[in-house]
Amino acid sequence: MPYASACRSRTARGHEIKTPGTSLCTSLCVAGVAVAGLVATALRQRREAELANVRSIAVAAQRVLLRPVPRRAGICG
Repeated sequence: MPYASACRSRTARGHEIKTPGTSLCTSLCVAGVAVAGLVATALRQRREAELANVRSIAVAAQRVLLRPVPRRAGICG
């Protein structure tokens, strides 16, 4: 796991060295990822709300500016 390697030390043979700060570092890494997820979610929700607002304005403008489509196209032929 590439992310866990920042928190753990290994010997030359690859054995993991448990240090007192390992669990703290792991907890901080998990908390950091959780906070990043919350920030990303908040930004996405803000963009979705803005898009919904722009869409409603576009629909209202389209209703005002465009004429309704006629029922028949007329005589073809």
